[in-house]
Amino acid sequence: MNKPMLQLALDTYDLPSALTPLQRAAAQIDIIEVGTILCLAEGMRAVTAIKSLFPDKVVLADVRIAEAGSIISKMAVDAQADWVCVVSGAAPSSFEVVLAEAQSRS
Repeated sequence: MNKPMLQLALDTYDLPSALTPLQRAAAQIDIIEVGTILCLAEGMRAVTAIKSLFPDKVVLADVRIAEAGSIISKMAVDAQADWVCVVSGAAPSSFEVVLAEAQSRS
């Protein structure tokens, strides 16, 4: 059986307030979610900063892609996100362009 993974969601308004709980929990977590609020407040620089501080962790950019999937997924992956979120109600074409972006990086 695979080991369950633990994810910490960082839904703060700024990077400094996200780093305090992250630094305390980093040894116990597997996935760092740069939450939607943090992505909106700080932009993709929050993803870049967190990935540079924790390069061995999976970093999820919770950008909730519904439209403009190609652009948003490219921005998140360029910022070093390992994973992105696509909302379940997104058009199939959004899934397709996000998948194409991910496959172009592998």
